[in-house]
Amino acid sequence: MRIKSLMKNKKAFSAIIAALILMLIAVAAGVVVYAYVMGWIGGVQTNPP
Repeated sequence: MRIKSLMKNKKAFSAIIAALILMLIAVAAGVVVYAYVMGWIGGVQTNPP
């Protein structure tokens, strides 16, 4: 019985870790896009036509 409860807990732990990793990837992608866009906008503003 103890082994079954450990396996259930391990699966739940794995799902939590997977969700956290996906959130970290999404946040990192957002930071990269933000930095790219801010650099692009900054380049447009410093070079007047």
